[in-house]
Amino acid sequence: RSEGSHTVQEVALSEIRDLELGTRVRVQGTVVAPPGLLGSQIMYLPGVQVYMYKKDFPKIAIGDVILVKGVIAKSGEEMRIKVKERADITVDRHGAPPKIRESMMVELDEELESGMVKIAGTIIDATKSGFTLDDGTGEITMAIKPTTDIDVRDLMPGAKISAAGILSKAKSGYRLLPRFQEDI
Repeated sequence: RSEGSHTVQEVALSEIRDLELGTRVRVQGTVVAPPGLLGSQIMYLPGVQVYMYKKDFPKIAIGDVILVKGVIAKSGEEMRIKVKERADITVDRHGAPPKIRESMMVELDEELESGMVKIAGTIIDATKSGFTLDDGTGEITMAIKPTTDIDVRDLMPGAKISAAGILSKAKSGYRLLPRFQEDI
């Protein structure tokens, strides 16, 4: 669809990685983390982070199916859609939260990025900003964002747990971003 001199491509979330940075897109997706939960300027759809500098998001909940119009960008290793204003995001309908995919470290790949993944393993290292989990096939860092109010004081090395979070790619490799206490 053409808007002024800028062409907007309607694409599936799974196609985002194949597009050039700077491409104007319109996508539909189910919210896995609403604005404010993992940062004031971001929210997540499966496969992509949605970023708004102004933080002026409409009211959005986990499970909402939304339409997003913006520009493909990258933040570190993470794909993102940059939106300018509230009008670039429309809530289509309220729905069920996206399914959490149980996985093992060895199975993590681009296809799962920005989606909800659950990994069971043993805590091998813990700090107040997160912990490292080893599932026997590899290790992953669980990065705890201060905005989530997740309490990790009881998580000690050697404990066996399962933890869910949004699979995010950092320079050091994959990490999981738990959203609430219930994710751990």
